[in-house]
Amino acid sequence: MVAIVQGDNIHCTGSIISSRFIISAAHCARGVDTTKLEIVLGASNLKDPNNSEKGVIKRQIKSFESHNKYEHPRVDYDIAIIEVDEEILFVVSTFLSKLP
Repeated sequence: MVAIVQGDNIHCTGSIISSRFIISAAHCARGVDTTKLEIVLGASNLKDPNNSEKGVIKRQIKSFESHNKYEHPRVDYDIAIIEVDEEILFVVSTFLSKLP
């Protein structure tokens, strides 16, 4: 599980599906500039000043692609793929979500 944050606030969440991609909801991009969002992995408290020493990983969003059939406010096709700017290294606090 990752946090999709804007500043110190959780905007949405997602799941890691590969070292470069996260699956989330399409509605997470609605009404926000996705270039201002950040991906945070391995944090239990976003405001902890010692997060970097605790192994918290941050990544910038390279692209945020919503399903082409998603239409707000419907929930059908409310899915998106996020590409991060740098590879995610899998360590104790970050795990890959297994998809069928």
